[in-house]
Amino acid sequence: MPSKVALDGRTAYAKIMYIMYVDESGDPGLASEGRYFALSGLVVHESRWRDLINHLIQFRRRMKAAHGLPMRSEIHASQYLRSPPVEGIAKHIRLAILRNLLDELARIDFISITSVVTFKDGRAPDYDVFGNTWKALLQRFENTMHYGNFPGAHRDDHGMLIVDNTDGKKLSRLVRKMAVYNMVP
Repeated sequence: MPSKVALDGRTAYAKIMYIMYVDESGDPGLASEGRYFALSGLVVHESRWRDLINHLIQFRRRMKAAHGLPMRSEIHASQYLRSPPVEGIAKHIRLAILRNLLDELARIDFISITSVVTFKDGRAPDYDVFGNTWKALLQRFENTMHYGNFPGAHRDDHGMLIVDNTDGKKLSRLVRKMAVYNMVP
């Protein structure tokens, strides 16, 4: 339900929104190495984003105290799973940090994680891995908001997408196209 906002003595209704931060794994090229392309989105309602930041800061402080993990260092699962030390941290410690991060995310009851994986094996040469994977994730985000199935059960809210390193031009074209025509198969 939209919330009331007073503007210059008039009452207006403002839509509130969900924020989805998306990161990718793998390569969207069919001819490239790797058998998959994956997108994962962490979704939080705008009214709870500050709570999420506080949870993550507390988590980082605990990891610094317990394992010496610098507060600003990024945690990338693929790097943490490799054998050579990352930032001088032994592999068993890196695995403990990853496990603790997953446990922490599982405890936060006001977030949702949405993922889509496209396996590239056996795809037709003209299959658009990037476009189809993003389309599936965006449709899932849109439908889940529409039906009020994210934590907080807000129906018909808006959504904002925040993406990590990706092909921004291609993604922008896809989002614009889906804003006009978004057929969910």
